Amino acid sequence: MFVCRLKDEKRVCDIIDKIQLYLEGQENNAPERCRIYIRKVEHLYYKFDANVLKQKQVSSLWAIKC
Repeated sequence: MFVCRLKDEKRVCDIIDKIQLYLEGQENNAPERCRIYIRKVEHLYYKFDANVLKQKQVSSLWAIKC
């Protein structure tokens, strides 16, 4: 599933960049610009992986039992 999502990564980044350029050319839209900056940061730096969460839960259970 994660690999399938990576196939669209370039396209999503390009769309975010285009929206950012458009909004930076507009005046009086600071909230929208802030929203796209946050979206870009969240998209680039936050990748949720359910397997990592599951692994952390299992390791914490083992720590409690031992």
